[in-house]
Amino acid sequence: MKLVREIMKESEDDKRSDLTPPDKDGWRQEFVATKGPYKIAINDREDASAASVWLGDQQVGRLTTLGKSKSPDGWLGVHIAEVDKGHRDNGLGTEMYRALASHLSEDYEGLYAQPTSGSRFNGTEIPAIYKKLGGYFDEEGNGYLPRIE
Repeated sequence: MKLVREIMKESEDDKRSDLTPPDKDGWRQEFVATKGPYKIAINDREDASAASVWLGDQQVGRLTTLGKSKSPDGWLGVHIAEVDKGHRDNGLGTEMYRALASHLSEDYEGLYAQPTSGSRFNGTEIPAIYKKLGGYFDEEGNGYLPRIE
């Protein structure tokens, strides 16, 4: 009976318009915001650790994290933040950070990024996003974006 319930739930999830299409591993995220034609999704409303941007059924951006062990105590480390070239300069990076910082577990003070972390950390875009959302940088260039309540 449990298997039947799981299959029925999967079938119901397939019909939900508030979920992303499955990724290559079968995982789905929940849409939590929109920006023009784009939808922003996170992996967990109570303990988010990843965000993504979608245009229709195509993922055009992602924000992933490292977990507690790679970051200062109480901060969730950002691993990769990227938006596909054809979709940049639309504020999508800001919206992914906002969605993730708004749905962090209370175990975290916020998001943390080192200047050398991720695939596109640079000296202008990421600091601008952090500052726009109330974050700050220390003297070593490490970024801190407090959890958004």
